[in-house]
Amino acid sequence: PLQADPKTVGWIHRHRHRLAAAAPERILAELQKLVAGPYAKHSMQLLIDLELVSPWGADQALPCQEDAALLTEEERAQALPLARLSRLISAEGLKKLRASRNLQERCRRLRHWRQTLPDDREALSEQDRLQLHLDLGSDLPALIVQLDSSLQADWLARWRDPMDPLFHPSAPMDGTTLQRELNLAPGPQLGVLLRHLLLEHAFGRISGKEDALLEAQRWCAQDRCAL
Repeated sequence: PLQADPKTVGWIHRHRHRLAAAAPERILAELQKLVAGPYAKHSMQLLIDLELVSPWGADQALPCQEDAALLTEEERAQALPLARLSRLISAEGLKKLRASRNLQERCRRLRHWRQTLPDDREALSEQDRLQLHLDLGSDLPALIVQLDSSLQADWLARWRDPMDPLFHPSAPMDGTTLQRELNLAPGPQLGVLLRHLLLEHAFGRISGKEDALLEAQRWCAQDRCAL
């Protein structure tokens, strides 16, 4: 990659405090371009070395350890910028840079799961595994690029299958139908039942509305909700 002139580097470092005078939205826009660029990792490290992102950087700001070899070009374009930005800029930094609430939340969720995932992914409870996919949704590739290469092939294969009930969770039955079919009242217990059906569907224990209705009837028969 292109190397910066040492004199220029020194000048930039000496005057880095003047960045605070720039519009935060402009700084964020430039950072978003940088993390999507072809020399992003080199550029990110230069920003860190020159302390240019110190006012907004993460506590341990390091370029993400990423391996996107198995991703398609489209998947890389989606995954890498978010993975890099979430590592480079802290939650408070994004707020200071006036990032949208949506972008802040996407980065927060990605950081959370990157830090939460154990080395043995199967050690996660079913509830946590489901929540991971509910939280990340279409941003899951931004986590996959940071996984060990031994795990990526399986995760990508499942991610690319839109019918995978765990990697693309969807409720087998909606609340309105449950209320009508089982004469249920709206309320917290209905939400608990919907979550139960979503979990059962995600792990293949039920499929389709008929199975979902039978499981809902069984669940209610055990006095877990008011009929």
